[in-house]
Amino acid sequence: MTPLELEALCLATSEQGLDTVTLTLPVGFRRPPGFPRGALLSVNAAGEKNFAFDPWRLLVWLAPATFIAHRLTGIARTTS
Repeated sequence: MTPLELEALCLATSEQGLDTVTLTLPVGFRRPPGFPRGALLSVNAAGEKNFAFDPWRLLVWLAPATFIAHRLTGIARTTS
């Protein structure tokens, strides 16, 4: 999943009034610096872990990456 896809998922989740985004993290996934902590929901048979994350915390963590991605793709980003 790209930063722009994750941003879109978080925004859609928030617009729908949902409190969490569920992500499946692969076996051996190491959190990058500052990556938010989530609530462990389950572990599947392959060892992948399903976590629930606050979409706004993910957006704050993503902000620098998505800003750069928007500039590189030519998408104008506005603030209200």
